[in-house]
Amino acid sequence: ICVLLKPTEAKVSVLFKYCLFQLFSHLNKSAVNNILFLFTHARGSNYTPGDTGPVLSKFLKDIKDNPPNVDIEYSNKNIYCFDNEAFRYLLASTPPYNITYKPFYIRQLSASWDRSVKECERLLQHIVSLPPHKVQDTLSLNNSRQQILLLTQPLADLSKCISDNQKLCENHKKEIKDFEGTIEELQNKLYVPRVSVISMPLDKPRMCHHSYLTHLYISYESIMEVKQVRDEIIYEKLTTSQEAQDAKAKQLRVLEKHVKQLSKEQAIISRCMARFVSFLKRNALTPFNDGFESYVRYLIETERVATNNRSTIDKLEQLLDDHHKEIERLSDAMDKNDTISGCITVEDIEGCIRELYSLKLNGKTIRDMMNLQSECRAQNHTSGNEINYVMTEGSLLSKIKMFVDFDFI
Repeated sequence: ICVLLKPTEAKVSVLFKYCLFQLFSHLNKSAVNNILFLFTHARGSNYTPGDTGPVLSKFLKDIKDNPPNVDIEYSNKNIYCFDNEAFRYLLASTPPYNITYKPFYIRQLSASWDRSVKECERLLQHIVSLPPHKVQDTLSLNNSRQQILLLTQPLADLSKCISDNQKLCENHKKEIKDFEGTIEELQNKLYVPRVSVISMPLDKPRMCHHSYLTHLYISYESIMEVKQVRDEIIYEKLTTSQEAQDAKAKQLRVLEKHVKQLSKEQAIISRCMARFVSFLKRNALTPFNDGFESYVRYLIETERVATNNRSTIDKLEQLLDDHHKEIERLSDAMDKNDTISGCITVEDIEGCIRELYSLKLNGKTIRDMMNLQSECRAQNHTSGNEINYVMTEGSLLSKIKMFVDFDFI
């Protein structure tokens, strides 16, 4: 895995760090011994990493000092410096250019060529001695990583939705318990309040102002819709006071069962999200940003500004606390059993996703929200990278096209 750099990067710019961080974040930890640093245009720095050396060294130290504390080697063993100016000389000195160079410059170019050839030979010898990296490990990590990133915002939104549902159900249970009105009035109370998440894709992704390490990419907007779900069988049979009391008791049981199912699904979501984070932390080469935590904190701040609903905020903060505890529990278990692959595997992650899709109340919503995330990402990628170019008559590209069309007709 060759990382090509120029020896002229004098300071740690945001772009420099972001590019390297993104590159390394897609590699499995097992690739660490196969990373090589190649410096081009190196004659000006006397075939050394130049100003880029200290900058790169500091970046790699930051990776080592932060979990998962991966030590990427940076030494003469995996540093190679080249310059291709001799190749440019060969092109310029041959027909049709036939440029003539002074003898001392030719000697410099010849020395540059010899130095670069030796460096290439050293590079190839080192590559041959390396054990091959299992590319499937990195591909599996990236596939799981993409699925986890797509699930982060939907699971956080659903956690808030579950919190709202629990609050509404508890309030409605109290209202039914304390109800002393007529049968007709009771009939209007016999329902389960249900909050659903309606996801609306955004025309453009909404950006946050966080560091590139904790950046949030929000491609859709979530709207909470409240419905009343009724059991028509209970609703139609009420004619006497006894039937009203029975219906009241049954509705309370339905609400209690619904709250328990919500709590069960929230526990599954929290457990799966903790496993996702632990898997990426243990297998990724760079420090991992817990997007679930970042987005839940975003929801908490949004809730404070919008309604300042203390109950919802408390439940979201409790969700964060449970999330941290589950991650700590998994980390402790992994530390005791150092065979990382034996703790949480790609198959485990796929099993967690299937379990989330099969949830009774929220499974379909999770699948739909993940599909929407995927579609939004693909659409934004296309709109951000696709350029429609109309060739004008007489332009260079139109001449090339005419030549190609003529050549192959």
